[in-house]
Amino acid sequence: MSDDSPTHSIFSAPDRALLAAVVTAVLLFFAATWVPGPAAWGLNHLAYLPIGTLSVLTVVFGSAFVPGVGDRMGSALGGGLARWTFESRLFYLIGVPLFVLAFVLLGRSNHFLGDGAWLAYAVQEGEPFHFFDFCHYHLHYQIYHGLGGSVSGLQIYRWSSILAGLLAVVTWRELLRRLSWESWQKSLAFILLLMGPPALLFFGYLESYAFSFVFLTAFLLASMLVFEGRLSPWIAGAFFGAAWFFHLGVVFSAPALWVLVWRAPTPRSFPARLLQVGLPALAGPLVGALFYLASGYDAEWFRREFLNSSQGGEIFVGLTGDRGLVSATHWKDLINTAALTGLVPIAIVLASIRRLGSRIPDPTVQLLVVHLVVVALIRAVVDAKLGGAKDWDLVVMHSASLPLLAVSLLRPPRQSSGSELSQGSLLHPTPRMAAVIALASIVVYVPWVLLQSREDASLRRLIDVTVDAPAETETFVLEHVARIYREQGDLERARPLYAESVRRAPGHLRLRFNYAILLLEVDRPEEADRELAVVLDKDPNHAPALEVAAARAATSRRWEQAFEFYSRLCEVSPERADHWQSLAGVAFQLSRWEVAAKAYDRGYATSSGPRPLEAGMSYHRVGRHDDAAEVFRSLLREGGQREMEPVLRVALAGVLIEAADARVETEPAAALSRLEEADRILRSLQESHPDDSTAPELLRRIRELREQLRP
Repeated sequence: MSDDSPTHSIFSAPDRALLAAVVTAVLLFFAATWVPGPAAWGLNHLAYLPIGTLSVLTVVFGSAFVPGVGDRMGSALGGGLARWTFESRLFYLIGVPLFVLAFVLLGRSNHFLGDGAWLAYAVQEGEPFHFFDFCHYHLHYQIYHGLGGSVSGLQIYRWSSILAGLLAVVTWRELLRRLSWESWQKSLAFILLLMGPPALLFFGYLESYAFSFVFLTAFLLASMLVFEGRLSPWIAGAFFGAAWFFHLGVVFSAPALWVLVWRAPTPRSFPARLLQVGLPALAGPLVGALFYLASGYDAEWFRREFLNSSQGGEIFVGLTGDRGLVSATHWKDLINTAALTGLVPIAIVLASIRRLGSRIPDPTVQLLVVHLVVVALIRAVVDAKLGGAKDWDLVVMHSASLPLLAVSLLRPPRQSSGSELSQGSLLHPTPRMAAVIALASIVVYVPWVLLQSREDASLRRLIDVTVDAPAETETFVLEHVARIYREQGDLERARPLYAESVRRAPGHLRLRFNYAILLLEVDRPEEADRELAVVLDKDPNHAPALEVAAARAATSRRWEQAFEFYSRLCEVSPERADHWQSLAGVAFQLSRWEVAAKAYDRGYATSSGPRPLEAGMSYHRVGRHDDAAEVFRSLLREGGQREMEPVLRVALAGVLIEAADARVETEPAAALSRLEEADRILRSLQESHPDDSTAPELLRRIRELREQLRP
């Protein structure tokens, strides 16, 4: 179909098989509206949206079949739309901002599928590395801590997702613009890429795949330009390396990289091609590894993440069992994964399957088929530990080969060496058919975006589609949704979900602890104490539970219990000054002066502010009079307790007198110095508070000690 090809009032014969496939795909998508839950989780987005959405989308899709309308829409793909997208500078002034605005405004909810929210929480909790998510995770960690925690990890992930979308719009547009494809084909590819389900990654999606998806897609497009002789192979290799820098899962696309090395037209020498493609591709993970090492990654982290990882276990799906390779559940999830990833491109490829064989000599088709087959095989045999619906996004970064192959099959082959493959065996759609394909992609894509922007609906669907997931996954989904409600302040909706997650996993201490905190927030302290007691019974050194239990005991003036909790807490987290300070305060209440004094030493060792009055009193009780005096001096210098000034002056004078008394025999000069300071303090006190009854008695004691100091 050229840009100026005539319009048609009916679908041409070559279009009919394609039309049947695309229409069937859309009808299946519409029919899934009445199949909520796990059976059709790759198709049933509309089940969670208002029924009017289905009506609107039906009208939109049906417009392609209205005489004249579909033709004009299809012609625009190769005419005005193509010129505006790939030739006009206005695209950067209007088009790019519109895409970004959509990513921002419609990306509020991040809970549609996937489990990446825990990555953002891990960033906030201070875990610096997550090896398989490689530099994508570690960069977010660095940004979060570089900003001092002023922006949440969730927000950093959200905005980086939007940034990846901006990069995708610009990068893919520039690469598509350089292809020798016809204008309509470029427009259709752009629509299938940016208005296909995987583009949900750009709407604030909380995962580590967005940038790798951008650069892997750029690698595929750049490789196609290499085969056309329009781009140097090293640029394609560099895109692959950039994708690899962000996520180690990119290694699954390595066979496509090998096709590029094997079939690139230049340079002529195979070793030269290997170096030109391989070096920039390997540079990405190498730079990432150096970044890791410079940030503190060491052998201990390696053992933790590889040898002792809680994510370990079997990598491959078992042959039998409820979720084995031959199980109905596994294949149901694979079919849904495929439908969710690229329903319309799959329909195009299936309708063109007989033509695909004649296109195999084309290096572009070889590249895309190899990439697609390898990724599909990996998805089929690698265990999706969280269940298919939760782990759909494991392969999304590799998914661009599907729409690119579909569009590639919609055009005649390139002439090569003066020969031309049979045109009759290839599809070359009319404008109206091209419009049907574009609208079908948009109709399947829009519910994703709408569901993403409706948080309650997306959370309800998240629970529904994981009903047949592994038991642990289903439990954590409930907790994840409960945590979201809690963050929104909707504690009453969060409480039953937390309770259910605890019922399902009674031995999971994190769940119980979070449930206890929620119970405190909804003013159910007795229930919270029972949950905390269970946690501490199973793990006496559970620091968060100890901290909450200790604070509750201290608030209730259960000093002995608080002392026990804070003592254990200081053993578990000896680096926490606030724990030592709390222990000191409780020990003071129990008159355990030695413990209190030592705890005050630890708690305020790195503090520049004054120690509390109780610290001075504790030091005084254990005979550390000079330390007590320094505490009282600091409090007087601060001047923040005017009403306490007389008491502090008396206390300071008193400990100075006792310090002098202890030195009368051994250090008379030091004793005299302390007595003089005490004398000045007391006389000043008498001037400002002549009715103070304590000063005269202390002054009498000073005179007695001075008498002892006379030769």
